Amino acid sequence: MTGWSERGVTVLTAAVLVVGLSACADEVDTSKGFRAEQGCMLFFNNHPWLFTVTEPFDPARFEYTYKVYTHIYDPETDLLLTKGPGGKYTHHRGLFIGWKQTTVEGAIYDTWHMKAPGVKGGRACFQELVRWIERSDNGPSATQKAEIAWCDAETRNAFIQETRQITVREQDGKRVIDFLSRLRNPGKNAIFLQGDPQHAGMQLRLANEISEHEDSTSYILPKGVTADKDDVTTPCNWACGVFTLNGKQRWIVHMTAPGFIDGSPVYSIRKYGRFGAFWETEIPPGETLATRFRILVSTSALTAEDCETLYQEYCKETL
Repeated sequence: MTGWSERGVTVLTAAVLVVGLSACADEVDTSKGFRAEQGCMLFFNNHPWLFTVTEPFDPARFEYTYKVYTHIYDPETDLLLTKGPGGKYTHHRGLFIGWKQTTVEGAIYDTWHMKAPGVKGGRACFQELVRWIERSDNGPSATQKAEIAWCDAETRNAFIQETRQITVREQDGKRVIDFLSRLRNPGKNAIFLQGDPQHAGMQLRLANEISEHEDSTSYILPKGVTADKDDVTTPCNWACGVFTLNGKQRWIVHMTAPGFIDGSPVYSIRKYGRFGAFWETEIPPGETLATRFRILVSTSALTAEDCETLYQEYCKETL
């Protein structure tokens, strides 16, 4: 059985979670590391797996309401693995997507930092949940699909219409999170998505605690792939971060599906816990850019060979 609710987690605990597989709540218990933010909590067997933050945009609380993002939880402790507002680089939050220079008909938006860039035509922006399209499960997995508007902060007009789908399941003792984002251009001119490896793409930011002991962080890369002094890799399709959080070591793999990027992205791999795929592209008027990624969380050690095997399995699923 599955329960979804627009009410609080206490109602779900009494009415659904005792017997249910998964649930979605809009108010979150702040004990055990949960954050008091509005959004959708996904439970599996009474344990939190994901929390997608969907605070309605409020100019008076700009920093706290300008981005839709998803937290992930530790498989053993039920504590957050990811960061929200504040800490080192407040705009880095959970699973997120954006580009430092998003050019739309002469206006330039920074959909990474969300504040107005200091250039001619620079305008502030925000992402906001329009509606939930789907919140469902088929037994061993669960899916949430949302319509998200990327908007001008002053006019509130949407310049990108996103459909974001996140599916989760457990496989061989590992937590698998599939992130699909379809970005539609509703305008009459092309949208250009540009930036640099540190400020664009689809990336993941781990909890702020990791930034307090960066020396404990390392990365595993595909054979033959190297990283430069600015923590940017040569082209590749996955990277595995090895992090220590709450005294426990975790292996987290970020994978880019084949096919939607011309070639491969480059990965930015910061030791403070932000890493992911960077690429630049454009969206022609009236068309949709479909992107696809996988995040895999493991409590046991992974090698480069393990990660490559997992990536090849992912490729077979996406072809």
